[in-house]
Order: sequence, then structure tokens, then C-alpha cells
Amino acid sequence: MTMGNARIARMWKIVFATACLCLAGCDGFHWQETATDLPSNHPPADGFKVQTKVTTSQPLIIDRFQVASAAQEAFSSAQASTAAAIATSVQSHVDAEIRPVQQFFGRACNPYETGDSSDCNGSLVNSSLALGATDSSGREAARIQLCRSLVSDDALVQALQVKVSPTELAPQGSAIAELVGLFYPDLPGDTLVSLVDSLGQLDTVMAQNSEHVMDRWRILALTLCETPEWQQL
Repeated sequence: MTMGNARIARMWKIVFATACLCLAGCDGFHWQETATDLPSNHPPADGFKVQTKVTTSQPLIIDRFQVASAAQEAFSSAQASTAAAIATSVQSHVDAEIRPVQQFFGRACNPYETGDSSDCNGSLVNSSLALGATDSSGREAARIQLCRSLVSDDALVQALQVKVSPTELAPQGSAIAELVGLFYPDLPGDTLVSLVDSLGQLDTVMAQNSEHVMDRWRILALTLCETPEWQQL
């Protein structure tokens, strides 16, 4: 089941208002703090800050196969009874959003893999793509759309929630840290604490506004997924 348009629109308003929540203290970035404006129907979040960044270098980033693998890792089910169905669903979102624009993601397709060139999205030009990947506005647009497509799927959000918080429905500090680890498994301790604290503040605002628990998980996952650093090699 996927979200209705009204719920999606409301969710995007919240996410846009808290956009640029990124990883403080990462090497190669300069950071500044700015106060965030929340939607008019949300209570004020006194002291809530978001991080904005200005990059000074062009890091190496993962190709389309690695993006698919990262999506599978983040949204996979911890329950054997649903693992296969969830994996298939994740791959369908990846195929729908990435395959049509695979030229932005690197890694040549194989026109003979399926016999109908579907892996190449019907274009043999994609069979000569470079192995590596570089950042571009087209890639970022597709990557962000993939994130939104994934979290719009209730089954995937529920699988993620059960995996990181099997005993508590609502986001808690340790579960939020587990969620961060799905996207950033090797964060330094201080950076992890800072990011978990920022996400916890975001969740507090959502709870105060009586957002549904699943939507709170949805927005936390989307906030992390839309940060670009997880795709760096």
C-alpha cells in the first residue's frame, strides 16, 4: 500500500521545512547552523537547528548497482516471512526510478542479460557507460525521487521500523541510532550523537503535532535518505 496524495503533500511540507539536516563535522565540508521554519500548522520548535553545507570537493560516489544494494540494505525486512516480498518491492522502486536515467548513475548495462535489452532501458548507448559515477543535477533529482518513492510505500516503512525498533512503535534514541546506521554505518561517535539528537528533535516536533507514528518513521527515513553523503565511497 502506498500513501495518498494528501498525506504525501503534508509529509513533503514537513521535510522541506527541515531540509538539509546533514552530518555535522564530516571531513571536506564547511557547516553553518540556521534556524528552521516549520509549516504554519506546526508548533514552534525552539532551538531546533538544521545543518547546511557547502562542499569543497567532488567525492567518488556509488554506481547504480551499489545504489540498489544500499536501498535493499536500508529497507530490507528482518522477518523471514516478508523478506522476499520486501526485496522485490524495493527493487521495483529502484528499477522504476533509476533504470530510465541510468546514464546518470554509471555502470554499463548488459543488453543480453534478459534477451530484450530491458536492463539497458531499450538504449544500447547505456551498454557503454563508464564503470564509475559522478554527481550531477540529473542524478540527484533521480536519487531524491527514489527516496520519496521508497518511503511512500507503507510496507517498506513498516519493515524498516520493525527492523530498527522491534519492541517500540514510536522512535526512540537507540532506535533512531539504528536507523542512522542503515544509511551511515561508520559514523564517528560525536557525529552520530549529534545527528541522532537532531533527528530526535525533529521527531519531537512531529509528535507534538500528532503525526502518525508510521509517518514519523517515514519522515526520519526520508530525511536520512535525501542526504547525499551516504552514496560517497
